[in-house]
Amino acid sequence: AMVLGLTPTDPDVMQEKPRKGFTLLPEIKGPVLLLGIYTSITDIALYLLLWGVLIPGWAQAGIDPQLTMAYSTIGTEAYYYAISLTQTIIFTNLVICELLFVYTCTSNIKPFYLFPNKHLFWATGLSLALQLLILYTPMGLAFRVVPLTHVYYWLTLFIAAFSVSVVDELRKWRIRKKRGMRILRKS
Repeated sequence: AMVLGLTPTDPDVMQEKPRKGFTLLPEIKGPVLLLGIYTSITDIALYLLLWGVLIPGWAQAGIDPQLTMAYSTIGTEAYYYAISLTQTIIFTNLVICELLFVYTCTSNIKPFYLFPNKHLFWATGLSLALQLLILYTPMGLAFRVVPLTHVYYWLTLFIAAFSVSVVDELRKWRIRKKRGMRILRKS
């Protein structure tokens, strides 16, 4: 969050009408609440999708031998692996959602790509590296996570996580359209 303070100022900031006192909280309350609710819905939907469709499908496809064993013998160590895999995907989804959400916070109206911030890029890269450290080292035991060893796991994660950022960018687009604003790309 501190790195957001290093984001360049919007060149059109003087075009905005002056604020009436400190109005930051009402301005960010709506988007943060919307994205908090949407992230929760995404996590619940991802959980249901994992248990209802993806994990049984991955087990049948044989992409992960431990998952295949989980569906043949319930109550064994393999079954607990399936539970840990689901928890790991949900946990990592929350982390990636937050890492992407910070980019959408650069402006309440304009798209995130108009505000380049190399410090924010490095901070999110470091946070992602720490998440990978948790997933792929013995530190994972403390967090009760399992390594995400297949591309299908990561693909599922990124689709779910990016959907949250897409929803926020659509919210910003609606605001711009309502106000009649046009955004020109920087050259």
